[in-house]
Amino acid sequence: MRSIFIILKKEFFSFRKNFIGKLSLWFFFPLILFAVLGLPLYKLVNEVNGLNYLHWAAPGIWMASAFITTYITSFQRNNYLVTTSHVLEVFLKAPVSIWSMQTAMTLWAVFSGMVQLLLALLLIGLINHEIYTPVKWIEIYVSILPIIIFAAVLGNFFGTWVRNSINATYLNTVIIILFVFSTGIFIPFTYFPDSFISAIQLLPIIQSINAVQDLAIYSKIGLSSAFILMVFTAFLFLINGILFQKLIRR
Repeated sequence: MRSIFIILKKEFFSFRKNFIGKLSLWFFFPLILFAVLGLPLYKLVNEVNGLNYLHWAAPGIWMASAFITTYITSFQRNNYLVTTSHVLEVFLKAPVSIWSMQTAMTLWAVFSGMVQLLLALLLIGLINHEIYTPVKWIEIYVSILPIIIFAAVLGNFFGTWVRNSINATYLNTVIIILFVFSTGIFIPFTYFPDSFISAIQLLPIIQSINAVQDLAIYSKIGLSSAFILMVFTAFLFLINGILFQKLIRR
């Protein structure tokens, strides 16, 4: 536990050195998504199930902002660790277990995603003139948290095993495109083929996204999808830790 705290403290001091740059990026990111995706698609779609498109897409901007920020933060930190020889050498000599390192990296990425989510909620809420009660804020945070944790663990996994910079760029681009355009957060599923919808709805991440949309738009609370996603995330975290241990031993 102490080693996790030490790693997080190190990450925080590193964050403080670039505080203005990071905060500026987190501030403008949801605004960019709103401007380059929300507004153009509003001209095309206008309404979804009788609801103004910009209000319908608001949860999508929250989730996309938080997911992408969390995933990229996690990927970069883990990739830097395993591809920079002197950093990996320091880690191997330190009294820190692989599990502590993985946990700390995950927690830091989750923290980044939660800050990004807060800014996205505030900014998009102001733009759409939507005011949420404290209870609704908590409900939204709790419902999106499993998605953020999944993004952190996914970033850990790919950041550890995809070491070629060109391959990493391609992979991250594909993941971001898939999350933005194929999960129903910006383009309603009614525009997709039925076969695609039937297949993608089986994924735990899609079920969790649907639950967030139902909560934000219709105030419907669903917990089963979050539980399934967390079980899958825990399994991925475990697999990555085991494989990383074998990598270090070699």
